[in-house]
Amino acid sequence: MCKVVREAVQAVMLLACVAGHVSAEPLPGTSELLFAGQPAPAASAEMKGLRLVAVEQGPQAVLMPRANRYVLYLPPEQSVEFLIPLSGTTWPRTVAVDVRLIQGEEAWVDLQIAGAVEGDERAPAAARWAPRLEPADSTRQLTVLASEPEARIRLVARTGSSAAAICWQDLVCHVGDAVEPLPLVWEPTDLGDGPPATLPDPVPVIEREIIAWDWRLEDGLGTEREPSSYARAARRALERGDALLADFRRRGESLAPQTQRWRQLRARSQQQPPDESEDSAAWQALWREIRWLRREIAFAHPLVRDRPLVFVKQAPSIFSHQLTQYYGACARPGGGIFLLSEPGRSFRTRDLTPDLPTGSYQHLDVSPDGRRLLFAYCHAETTPRDRTQHLDRHYHLYELDVASAAVRAVTNGPYDDIAPRYLPDGTLMFVSTRRGGYHRCGRGPCATYTLAMVNADGSNPRPVSFHETHEWDPAVL
Repeated sequence: MCKVVREAVQAVMLLACVAGHVSAEPLPGTSELLFAGQPAPAASAEMKGLRLVAVEQGPQAVLMPRANRYVLYLPPEQSVEFLIPLSGTTWPRTVAVDVRLIQGEEAWVDLQIAGAVEGDERAPAAARWAPRLEPADSTRQLTVLASEPEARIRLVARTGSSAAAICWQDLVCHVGDAVEPLPLVWEPTDLGDGPPATLPDPVPVIEREIIAWDWRLEDGLGTEREPSSYARAARRALERGDALLADFRRRGESLAPQTQRWRQLRARSQQQPPDESEDSAAWQALWREIRWLRREIAFAHPLVRDRPLVFVKQAPSIFSHQLTQYYGACARPGGGIFLLSEPGRSFRTRDLTPDLPTGSYQHLDVSPDGRRLLFAYCHAETTPRDRTQHLDRHYHLYELDVASAAVRAVTNGPYDDIAPRYLPDGTLMFVSTRRGGYHRCGRGPCATYTLAMVNADGSNPRPVSFHETHEWDPAVL
């Protein structure tokens, strides 16, 4: 299309939009993610606005549409590509995105869009590779202009001979004077009939993004309920860090290097200009530094320092309700008992129950001497279609010997046994449906579960409470 005709068409589009005949709001469609030109594996289920896509020894991506932020890790000689359909307006649009190299020596990035107007001064990066990103680069903005009513945005990143990580941030569409964010839209993850796929351990740069996302939610950054600002979140983190350092001093612990760095961060917070926006880039960067140092201080505490953590993973039941989620009949396969060897330093885990058949796990307890683990387990190969299909499935208590990795069943029978606890006298307390009876409301069958006890060898299981309704989560005081 010649320049004169193109400008005339754009003018007609502008008049139509002003007259109210054309929607000016861009509508992103369902996005696609490609690794090395091929469809990426399914993303994890959404976890409070975050999804993870990863390949063993390959690319990894953290998707945070709520924050309009997407962080990618690329091994050497790899590419990652986002494809985003765009519709909703025929006004000429400028699509823009910020991109930054956050790890590595170099990477190449590009923003493309179907129907890009080449040669226009407003679209210097249209449909071609941008110069490479280097560590010294600050955040770079890529823009491209399009005039077609239906468009397809492409965000592409690739690496050369070394690995790199990049961050795509604030993908937006300029329509006239309006600026509309374009958060990527994803299909819900289909968990299927069996256990969900196990993702590889995230690489360190992806770990850091996941941790920072959790901090954002905790601090009310970008949340609908009790929203906060980076400045307020940073000040609150400083107050809590002060209390943590005071506890170290009471214990006679010396954290001289961390204390000095903490004082420097506090001084920087007090030097921020009074008219500085509370969500400025400077406050965001300072908030991150404060949070990372506070995490370092917390994991230096003698109660957690150099101590592994054991935890239970459970795929959500098919009926998420305070009552029915504990029935074996509602159990979805997936999970296990896992050991986190280096808390605060690595997400790497080890499965402690690899030899048990596929099933569901709940309620972990550690013996006082740390040598045994007690948990509830239900054998479940498939996901039930409803809560009446597998009434023969039940949770029972199992115990794992840490040294030998041997696992033994403690209870059995047509009952659900959950929430076990070691007692000082060696017996075990738990919650069970052994009492008999059903709860008083809702659509059954919903057996009542109350406190029960069993000897350490599994003999003499018996209810000890005949309360008329459910009891949960016993605790040894």
